[in-house]
Order: sequence, then C-alpha cells, then structure tokens
Amino acid sequence: MSSGTPGQEQTLTFAGGTESSAAASFTLPERWRPARLLGTGGQAEVWLAFDAELAEWVAVKVFKGELGEVQRERLRREVKLGRSLSHPGLVRVFELIEGGDRLAVAMEWVRGDTLARRAAGAPLPAGEVIAVAERLLEILAFLHDRQIIHRDVKPSNLLIDEEGQIRLADLGLIRPLTEDADITRTAMTVGTPGYMSPEQVRGEELTPASDLYSLGITLFQLLTGKVPFEGRSVFEVAERQLRAAPPSPRASRPDCPAWLDRFVLRLLEKRPGDRFASAAAAREALLRRRLLISPRFWRRAGAAAVLVLAGGVATVALHSARRGQLSSVTIAGGEAVALDQRGRELWRAGSPSEPTTNALVEDLVGEGDREVAVAGLRIGEDGETVPRIAVCDRERRELAAFEPLMDTLRGLYSDLAPSGAVRTLEAHDLDGDGRPALVWTAVHLEWFPSEVGIWDLRGGRRPAELLSNSGHIHRCVPADLDGDGRRELLALGLNNPMGYQTVVATLRAAPHAEIPTFLLGSSPDLIHVMSPTSAPESAVTSYTVLGEATGGTELLRADASGILLRVDRRPLRLDAFGNPASSALFGKGPGPRAAFWRDMAGRCLDLESSATGAHQAWNRLELMHGDVLAEPASRLAAGLLLARSLARAGRHDEAVTFLRAAQERDPEAGDIVLRLGEQLFLAGRRDEAFAFLERSALPRTSGREFFDAHVALALGAALEGNRRVERRLNDLVSTVSGRLDSIAYFDDVRAFASFARGRWSDPLLETTTRGSLRPIAIAGLWAALERREDLERIEDRVTRARRNPESAPQAALLLARIELRRGRAPLARGLAEEALATLERRGRTSLESFAWVPLAHRVVADALAELGDSRAADTHMREARRLAPGCWFGKPDVGAVPRPTNR
Repeated sequence: MSSGTPGQEQTLTFAGGTESSAAASFTLPERWRPARLLGTGGQAEVWLAFDAELAEWVAVKVFKGELGEVQRERLRREVKLGRSLSHPGLVRVFELIEGGDRLAVAMEWVRGDTLARRAAGAPLPAGEVIAVAERLLEILAFLHDRQIIHRDVKPSNLLIDEEGQIRLADLGLIRPLTEDADITRTAMTVGTPGYMSPEQVRGEELTPASDLYSLGITLFQLLTGKVPFEGRSVFEVAERQLRAAPPSPRASRPDCPAWLDRFVLRLLEKRPGDRFASAAAAREALLRRRLLISPRFWRRAGAAAVLVLAGGVATVALHSARRGQLSSVTIAGGEAVALDQRGRELWRAGSPSEPTTNALVEDLVGEGDREVAVAGLRIGEDGETVPRIAVCDRERRELAAFEPLMDTLRGLYSDLAPSGAVRTLEAHDLDGDGRPALVWTAVHLEWFPSEVGIWDLRGGRRPAELLSNSGHIHRCVPADLDGDGRRELLALGLNNPMGYQTVVATLRAAPHAEIPTFLLGSSPDLIHVMSPTSAPESAVTSYTVLGEATGGTELLRADASGILLRVDRRPLRLDAFGNPASSALFGKGPGPRAAFWRDMAGRCLDLESSATGAHQAWNRLELMHGDVLAEPASRLAAGLLLARSLARAGRHDEAVTFLRAAQERDPEAGDIVLRLGEQLFLAGRRDEAFAFLERSALPRTSGREFFDAHVALALGAALEGNRRVERRLNDLVSTVSGRLDSIAYFDDVRAFASFARGRWSDPLLETTTRGSLRPIAIAGLWAALERREDLERIEDRVTRARRNPESAPQAALLLARIELRRGRAPLARGLAEEALATLERRGRTSLESFAWVPLAHRVVADALAELGDSRAADTHMREARRLAPGCWFGKPDVGAVPRPTNR
C-alpha cells in the first residue's frame, strides 16, 4: 500500500493523528518482519514488513488502541470482502492479523507515489486529470457493480505504481450496501471531512453517488491545487459541504475545458440524484463529453420556460431572430467579426492598434457547438508585439487562451526581444476521429526563430510545441506518411545557422509532446530529431536540409509513398521520412539521419566545452555518417555548425582555418564566405575580412541574401574608420534601393556609424529613440545624453530598455555612463563589467554585439580611472583602441566623462 522502496523513507498521507508508540510496540507474528514506519493516521499506522510466507514486501496496517467486538467483527468482514475483490486498479488485501486486543491488516505494498504528492507542487495538466478520472471511474464501477462503496476517495488514497497506473488504496472503509446496519452504525460517519458528501456528513445511508462526490472533490483539487470547500475547522468544512455552492474549476484554471468544468460540477451536486446514476454512467459521459449538465439545471430551466410562456413566446422568438448560431468569422481592419448563419454580426474583437491576424470557426471543445479561434497581437508597454491565441464561444466568452512562441523560444534564444506573431492558424483532424485540434506556426518578427505547436482542447491538454526551429517555418501540412490512418505534420521552412537552407521536418502530432532540454545553441532543431523507436517525448521524426533557399518551396504531394516538392521550379522527391531520392539514405527510414544529428550535436558541444579539434570532429562524422555527409546540403550544414561552435568557444583562428577548408569543399556556398569574413574580423585580420565580406555582399540568387553582409561591412567600417569600405558599401546599397526593408534596417547601421564618430546631432540618432526593441535605440539615447537633454527622461527610457534582453547590456552601459556623471564610480563599474561579459559572449558569433564590446571596455576604463586604478584602466583603454580605432570610444582623449554636477 505504501510508496517508495525499502531503502527510502516515504510517508503516506492519512487524515489527522500523530505517530503512536503504542502501535509500534504491537508485536507481529513471526511470519511478518517489520522494517520501517510508512505512515500514520488517526486510527492506524502503516508499516513496511517482509512476509516470509509470500517472500515479498507488504504493507501492514496496525490499528491503534483496543477495538470492541463490534469493530473487530466489522473489520473481519471488510478484510474478507477485500480479499474477494480482484481488480488491477485496487490494492490487494491479504490477511487479518489478530494479536490479543490488537488487530492489523496485511495488504499489497505499491512501489510508487501518491497522487497527493504528485499534485502537491502545482495543479496537474487537464489531460492528466481526465486520465485519472477515467481510471477511477473504471475502478469505482467495478466496486459499485458489486454493491460496494469505498467511502474515502481522495488523492492520498490514490497510488501511482511503477507503471504509472492509478491504484485505489485503503479499503478499510469499504462495505456492502446490504450489510447489517447494527454492525456498521458505529462507522456511519467515517471518512475525511474535506472529501465527504453531504449525505456522508449527515450520517445518512450512503450510495455509489457518495463516492462520485468524493471523486468530484478530488478532481477539483487536481485541477486547481485546492479543495472547493475550505474552513478553519472540521465543522466549518462540513457546513460548507452541506450548504455552499461549489466554485467553478475554470474560475482559477482558465485552460480547463468547459465540458470538464461541467462534469466536475455535476459530481459535486448536493443531492445524490443530481449526480450521475452510477460510476459507469459517469465514465460514459466523460468519454463522450455529453450529458454533463445536472438534472437540477433542467428542473430550473423547465420552471423558467413556464414563466417565459406565461409572459409570451414573442420574446423568445425575437431573441432567436437577433442571435443565431455561430457560423463564420471574418477579419476586417484588424478586428475579428463573428457571424451567424444569416451573416449577422454576433460580436467583434481586436483593434487596429492590437490587431487580429488569423481566425477560424470549428467545434474545438467537442460539445456540439462551434467556437472561434482568434490569433492576434498584444502590444506591450515598450512596443513589443506578443502573439496570443484565444478560443471564444458565440457569446464572446473566452474559454481558453495562451501566448505561443514566448516561453519556449525565449528560453532557447534568451538574447532576443519579445516580438512575435502567429503566421498560420488551422484546425486539423490528425487522429481521424473527427476531433480537430488547433495547429499553429508562430515566428519572431525581428529575427529567425519560429515554432510549430498543437492545442487539443477536447482532450483537455495544454498547448504543446512540436518544433522550435532556427528559421521561419512557412507551411505546416497534415499528411498520413506511415499509412496508419493518423496524420503527421509536414513542416516546410528555412534554417538560418545551417546555411539559410530549405528544410523539411516530419512531426508526430501528439498533443502531449514536450520539448526536450535544449542543448545546442546553434540550432535547437537538432535536439528534437529522434527515431520513432527512441525517447517518446520528441515530436520530430525527421529533419532534412535540402540546399540553399531560392524562390520558395511548394508541396505537391505527401503520403505513405513519399513526399513530392517543387523547389526553385524543379521537382524534388523524398521518401516518407524526408530522405531525398538522390541520397544513399532513400528508403532507409529516419534512423540514420536521426543518428547523424544526435552525433552532430555531440560534436558541437565537445568543441564548445573542450579543446577537441574541429578536423578531428569532422573526420569522426565522415567515418560514422559518410552517407549523410555525401549530401551537399548536409555537408554545408555540418561545416557551418562546427565552425559556429568554435566561435562560441572564442576559438576564432581555428574557426577561420576550418571555414577555409569548408570553402574548398563548397566553393559556391555563400554562407561560408559570409561567416569566414566575420570570423576573420573577430580574429583581428580585418583587411582579409573586408575582402570576403565584400564578396558576400554581392547580389545572389540562392541562400542568404546579401543584406547580412552589408550590415557586417557597415559595422566593420565604422569600428575601423575605413573610408574605402564605406564608399564601396554605399555603391552596393544603391543597387538595392528598392528594397525598403533593407534600407530601413541599414539606416540603423548608419545611425551606429554616426554614434561611433560622436556625431550627436545626426537626425538618424534622434529617430532611433522612438523604438526600444533594438539596441540602436541606446545609441540614440546616448546621443541625447551628450546633447544635455533631460536626464530623468533619458534614464526612464534606458531603464525600460534594460528589461528588453536584446538591448539589456547596451542599456547597462548607458546607465553606467549616467552613474559616472553622478560620481558613483563603483556602481558604474559593476554595470559596465556585467555588460562587457555579456557582449563579449554574444560578440563571438555576432558582429552586431561585437560592435559594442570596445565601448564597454571604454566605460569600464573610465570607471576604473575614477576609482584610482590607473593600471587596469589603461588595460581596458588599450583594448578599446585596438578594437575600435575609428571610434570616439577608442580614443582616450575624446568623450571624457564630465565631473558630476548638482542637478
């Protein structure tokens, strides 16, 4: 009956009572050898003992104090009854042990945990609660069919065995409904007060409906983390059980499905007749999601109908004419407009300032009515756009809502600002049972990450991310790829760190899939790639790179015979697991490619955490996965990922050497040229770097656009003060003057160049202060500080910008500059050194972060000089000069901090 193992101390939860030495002194017959105390309660203690006759561990429940003859006879009958019951969901009862005036019961010891402890930290997911309800109703139906009631259903009596199955324990209170009242009357009001039905509190004869009430209390607690009726005393709890209406679980658990809310509330009806007729009937209603409303509702509805008829039928007819059933939804001017069958407006939601982007109508809850799923944007106080998906009924009541993209991707990419949008929102029947689930793709608006997720409201499951991709996912299409009748999801998109390549991923659309722990910074996709026979928590069954992206990818067909794509107007055939027809892996399933990605992740981690050589890692990959590396796309991806890991470890010279070798293997790969130029610049070989970056900045027909190379050139030229590169860059930019998105972003880089030269009055620097999501806004605020604008306004803006993870280190530098002006050098030093550490880490793979590193050295140097540590200040100043010879912060005689003045 207990939980844990013989070598671990575990405690069962019983109602009331403290440990009794009297029970401990009870001597068991020699057959049972006690080991340790498992739990204690008001009536008994439970000990772990070894049964020599059965040769197994058992739980022995020793009753405290002497029992009268009536109690002893009742216990004998209960043990006899318990021994006659055989069900996999019940804890077995073995023997009644009598020793003088004391009694004990030997029963099965269940290794595992109690549901009370399982739910102690937080409420359980609704899907788990539904599974618990289904299992318990099956067990209770078994008991009720035999005219037996349990009388103490509660989380501490629900054990989770080693296989994860629920077991109902503590059969010491069970009794047949036909038992002699004289024997049982002394225990008529036995149970746990917080879980007793009203009739149990009153001491009345019990029926199976009493167990259903206790089940309702249990389910409420598992959903919300608390029981519905609480009080300062047992009497207050009992009074509320008798008279208080139960609260709705959805009031404190908005993601609880509406049908489950109604099911729990029906179990908690005060009158036994208003609950379900039996556990079997309740289980049928649970499985079908139907007949959930209490008869009490229909009694009141009938009475209300009589009143309505008395007042005239016209009112009802008029209301029905005004508001029909939900039929469709349209989006106009950023608003979602819900319409009935005749096209009349039911309600609208959203606004131009916080617009709705996607909407659909479907029976998502599974109660016969249709709901509206709406995807929109919530605008934060600092201008960030947070995506949000909500499900509403015909009355515009919000049944459930959540924010995709934010939790998972912000965990994986902690440096990014919160800015995203839902790209697609669809409803798909993936299991083939007529029960559609929401499927969405969401993208970060500023940078590359995206996610694919699923939300099964009918199953009561929370939204689950199936894929977190380091690149935008453009389409997500359902297809039965293995011929089993269930449809997988086929995700098509891009992967940035792997060379701006087209990718295709196949996803098992299990609504319960969870994201495994993130390990590899370069591309989270790798961690989710597993074969179907491996760990079940991953939704990704295959992930394939198909070559540098061109004009787009079109899906022509996807079924068990394979996948047919049109890439750059050319057909491309893959097997059902994404292996191209040109690959040696075609027809060999997902295993070899999944093993390659797992090994690839391990090699990258080795490079980041040890002195392992990149060529050694490459040779191992070729030895183990030659078939995969024979594919040009996979070879490009592997080379870029290994080089990125070298850079993340600060091994820039090695990264350069490795990228040169990769370029020899793939001379036309544009991303290799770009990354080689960046790593040359970070390694201090800047003339070479500019040559490769200029080559990468030329217009291209495939792969990453030249835009990233333009940014790298502009930042490098600003730091170096290289006029030739600036003139060349202006020529290159003029050739793409029609690309407004590129020009708008390039204005930010030009603003940084003005900031780096100390041109505080440049209009571009003034406009950058209007936004706060990008670090360039800090340059604008810094210019405002140098122009002697209002210090309090600047400090307020920069403090808010510091909450944005993307600009947090730059904001800390400006705050340090402000503190230096106030004469608070120790505080300034702490802020600047913290920012420097973050920027140096980010700057190993990003020139946009690296451009701020010399400024951080300069601010640290100024703070150290104020503190009198001239030697350390000179060290940081020399580093600022080396990294940014063309900038004001690389020149010690420029930009000195004014002495503090009274404000």
